[in-house]
Amino acid sequence: MKKFVFFLMCLLCMIPTISFAHTTITNSTPSEGAVVTSDLSELSVEFAEEIENQSTLLLTNENGEDIPLDSITVNDNIVTGNLSTPLENGNYTITWKIAAKDGHAISGEIPFTVEAITKEDSVEEIPKQTENVQTEQENKDDSSTNTESSSTEELSEDSELTEANESENVQENKASLLPTISVIVLVVLLGAGILMLMRKKR
Repeated sequence: MKKFVFFLMCLLCMIPTISFAHTTITNSTPSEGAVVTSDLSELSVEFAEEIENQSTLLLTNENGEDIPLDSITVNDNIVTGNLSTPLENGNYTITWKIAAKDGHAISGEIPFTVEAITKEDSVEEIPKQTENVQTEQENKDDSSTNTESSSTEELSEDSELTEANESENVQENKASLLPTISVIVLVVLLGAGILMLMRKKR
């Protein structure tokens, strides 16, 4: 019995110790579920512990197609992948596979989305801005036209009032002259009558 126990103990000593401690992610670029709106040239995943050099990254699009990476480097606890060209808009997944220093191999995925502004979007925005500027200019022109028309109407009304006032003044002047003219006519008639009477007496 003692020999059997001793044999089991020897077997246990010969079996490598398996560590169940898993290396966890502390940071990533882009992060899980992130929406990237600018050009992305580098992917990186940072772990809580140092990782082996054979650790790697794999990038796939929403169709499951592999996106080639220019280079993959491992520095202590960070694995980095470089992109040769910016990613097109769409859904992507980073699949990381690492070997921890304790020899334990683990893997995982980091999904993210790219929604960068394209040149076509920029070209579409320019006409919209131009249309807005044109609309504002048209509104200004309409307002200036309305102002000019109102000014013209005011001027015509003022001229009409002035003409009416002048005609009224003329009529008033005529009315004021009538009594004077009447008196002069009467004086002349009286003078003529007196002269006629004096001639008859002679």
